Amino acid sequence: MRAVFQAIKRSWFKHFVTQLSATFILTITYAVALFVVLSTTNIKNIFNIWGKVNEATIYLQNDASASNRSELEAYLSSHGLVGKYIYESSDQSALSFKNKFKGMSSQSVDPKNISQFFPALYKVQFKDSHIYEEDQAILDGFSATIAQKFTYVKNVSYGKAWLRKYRKIINGLESVSWVIAFTILLASLFVSSNVIKTILFSKKEEIEILEFVGAGPVWIYGPHIVNIVALSIISFFCAVASVYGIFKVSHFQFSQMISEVILSELQFISVGSILLYFSLIMLGVFSYTLLSVSSLLPKNKKNISGANI
Repeated sequence: MRAVFQAIKRSWFKHFVTQLSATFILTITYAVALFVVLSTTNIKNIFNIWGKVNEATIYLQNDASASNRSELEAYLSSHGLVGKYIYESSDQSALSFKNKFKGMSSQSVDPKNISQFFPALYKVQFKDSHIYEEDQAILDGFSATIAQKFTYVKNVSYGKAWLRKYRKIINGLESVSWVIAFTILLASLFVSSNVIKTILFSKKEEIEILEFVGAGPVWIYGPHIVNIVALSIISFFCAVASVYGIFKVSHFQFSQMISEVILSELQFISVGSILLYFSLIMLGVFSYTLLSVSSLLPKNKKNISGANI
């Protein structure tokens, strides 16, 4: 182990600029990848606020009677998910529609003349917010139970179709962020490969002598592989520290500009995600470095054969 550290130390003294440049480039590369993941994760968290289900609408048949409404109201009052509800008649629905689009038409429309096109309804507000992806079964169960239990209910809606498309967009955004992060990871592998190739080519004669006297590949190339892995570890944690610093500064700046609800959704990358990305980087760097070293072995052996002749 001491010999390995001495070999790394000599490499740093002899190739200080190359090693320092590699560390700087790897740090920037990892920082960009982490920043992409951080940004998209927080964008997803913020979008989740808008994707939460707080209410549902129960549409009634035109022939629903007052006793039917009383029966439905008794059920809603005793339901554990329901916080409160508001009844809206056909005339009130038509009036709400007219008020909403008041400035879009110059013609005056009497709500009573169009009320037949608007069903009576109940606006139900849930006690707690529900996330569609996690609570879909609960929301679907609530809607299906009411529709089956009360024949005079035409439909129960909580925006399921919109939420399904919304989740696809959010999941697509998250997938794109990871693709970008892994693409940047591949770029870092090329940096690591070029560094070790530069060092090994500069030590070509020294390597040939070591092979000639019987030194094995592990003894010759092992210290350089350990060096690249160590560079990647240092660069990664420097990148994590840099991105965390940017996050804290941005969080402080945003605290004076946005609401507490949105601010509470801004979170740093989870420890699990950091460890996953770190493991993939180390696995990739180690594997690609071994591949780069193995590509040099046949050439070195050929040179040794020529020297023996």
